[in-house]
Order: sequence, then structure tokens, then C-alpha cells
Amino acid sequence: MESPGARWSQRVVEVAILGFAFFSPWSIAGAQLCLGLGLISWAIKLIISRGRGLARTPLDLPILAFLGIELLSAMVSPHWQTGLRSLKHEWIVLIFFLVANNVRRRELVWRALDVLIAVTALVSLYAIWQHFAGWDLYRHRPLRPTGNVFEATGLFGHHLTYGGYVMVVLLVSGCLFLWGTRGRRKVALGLASLVLSLALICSYARSAWVGLLGGILAIGLLRGRKVLVLLLAGTVVLAGFVFLLQPSVRLQVQDAVNLLQDPVAKSSRIQMWLASLRMIRDHPLLGVGLGQVRQSLVAYGCDLGYAHPHNDLLNVMANAGFLGLAAFMWMWVAFLRMTVRCRSGRRGGKLSPALGTAGFGLLIAFLVAGLFQCYYTDAENGMILWYLMGLTMAACRLEEKKGDR
Repeated sequence: MESPGARWSQRVVEVAILGFAFFSPWSIAGAQLCLGLGLISWAIKLIISRGRGLARTPLDLPILAFLGIELLSAMVSPHWQTGLRSLKHEWIVLIFFLVANNVRRRELVWRALDVLIAVTALVSLYAIWQHFAGWDLYRHRPLRPTGNVFEATGLFGHHLTYGGYVMVVLLVSGCLFLWGTRGRRKVALGLASLVLSLALICSYARSAWVGLLGGILAIGLLRGRKVLVLLLAGTVVLAGFVFLLQPSVRLQVQDAVNLLQDPVAKSSRIQMWLASLRMIRDHPLLGVGLGQVRQSLVAYGCDLGYAHPHNDLLNVMANAGFLGLAAFMWMWVAFLRMTVRCRSGRRGGKLSPALGTAGFGLLIAFLVAGLFQCYYTDAENGMILWYLMGLTMAACRLEEKKGDR
């Protein structure tokens, strides 16, 4: 039985987890404040309870290996101080452990998801307004035009950050709508999914569009051929509808097609990718050193002012070599295996299989979108990824406990 101090700390942690769900779609400062409160309270609880309740997860070893290789890469690099300072950005992995260890009730899982999806949908209504108005009220600045409309950013600073965020929340909302619930909540999730879909289109984050398609394909493959066909048919119909009615979408597609004529000359991304490949060729084992890609891009003839190569896999390899990439992929494979097992277990009702499906799809979507943009190192996107992975882990663990009784 837990002591009063441990119970009090647990309540504070739960409030912090819900607070993150509330602030995350619109305030990184508020989200990080909640995380700080949650981590401090969890540490107090562990001290009071002498470490009892600290559960193992399938990601423990992969995460430890990834962080260890990044540390080694920093230490052997020419500018090791820069590498060590860059390592502090990996604190966000603690979000996964905070949520996975402290969400112990299905009611809390649902409450966190309800808050997250509702607030993200409200912000998305504002983003849809931005798409036509062309103004960011929060930052008092005009938005970048695309045709006769504008790239929506929501309450974030960049349209790609916003698009990546909406992409993963949309996949969770959509999976819960299709398989996770019924009644009024199902109707609310359906409406939220529609709003999030429109907001994702309005962001003009093409990497997130491609990522969403990858996530839908993954979900279809996981759920079976019939679901795959229905999801693809729905996606094609929606995409065709938007393509015909919105000239700005056709403009984005045409820009992508034009790149194929001379991709190296026209695409800054491809220039960065080529420079990164040369970088990796010269430093294959541990990369150029954590946090040292920006100056290395310049040294390899790509002085475009970017701190990363707009590709998560290349960025990991450039920072920490093939060893870093192996550990990076180990984390995701371990999580995907866990979601597959969760999806196949139906003892816990609708929530766990639906959230397992969503976790599988959103991670694939995140990795696919990350082929064209560094979403993992984008704070807002990295935090929501680990948060949703933690909720998925917690929901699947609750199912296992119920099955054991």
C-alpha cells in the first residue's frame, strides 16, 4: 500500500500529464512546465516508495544504447563540448517513461486523449481560418502565401512543425473513431478527425502529407486487407476532392513535379542530403559528432544556413554514424513489436487495440515524414511523439494486467 506522500505525488504527476495534453497543441512553455512538474513529482514518489512501481519497458535497452552512442559520438568528436551540450536535448525521452509508468487507469488514458484531441481540434479551427486570412494573430505576422491562400501554422512557429503535430494526433483520433469507442464520443472523434484532416491540408506540410499516407498504409496492413482497401479508397477520394477544388494544392503538387526535372539544382533538401552522405562516408562509425552537423554542412559545401539535413535518418547518421542509426531504429522496432502484440490482444476492450493500432500507424507516419524533414529534433513534434508512445505503452500494459486476472 502506498504512503500518503506517494499518493499525493502520484496525483500531481497525473495532473501534469493532463496539463501536457492541454498545453502541448499551443504552448511549448506550458507543456514543458507541466513535464517538469511531473518529473519532479515522480522523482519524489520514487524516493518515498524506494523505487517501487518503476516498471520495465521494451524500449529501455534501445533508448539506453541510443543515448550511450550519442554520448560516445560527442566525446570523441573534435568539439566535444558542443556535443555534450547538444545531448541535453534528448531529455524528452523522459516523457515516455513518465507517462508509461504513471498512467495506471483507463479513465486517465481516455481523459488525456480527450483533452489532447479536443484542444488540437480547437487550434485547428484557428489554423483553417489562418489558411484563408493569411495572418498569425499570436505572432502578429503575415503567413507565407501559396497561390491565393496561406500556409497555416496554428499556434506554432512553422507550418512544417504544425503539420507534423497534426499528423500524429489525426492518426490517433481517426483510430479511436474507427475502433476505440461508440456513442457520443465516437461522434466527437469523427468531427475532430475531420477538422484535423482539413487543418493538415491547410498546413501545406507535404512531408506530413506523405507521412500520413505511410501511416494509413501501415494501419491498413496491420488491420487486414479489407481495412487497407477502405482506407486507401477514402484517402484517394478525399485527396482527389481537395486536388480538384483547391488550386493551391495543385500548385504544391506541380512544384514537387518540377523538382524531378533537375532535383539537385532546384532542391535545397537534396543538396543537403548529398552533403550529408559525403559526411557519413567520411565518418561512418560515429558520425561527425553530436550537434556538429551545421558547421559540417558548410565544410562540405552546403552553406544554406540549416542546422540539419531535413531527413531524420541522415541527421542521426551524420551526428552519430551507423551505430547511432542502428540504435535509433532499434527503439522504433521495439515499440512497433509492442503495438502489434497489443493490437492482437483484445481482452482489455476497445481502447488498447485501437490505441495500439494508432501507435503503430503514427510511428510509421513519423518515420516516413522524417525522410523529408527532421521531425524528431523538432521539440513540439518530438515531445508529442514520446507522449503518445507513453500512453500507448500504458494502455497496452493495462490490458496485460487485466488479462492476467
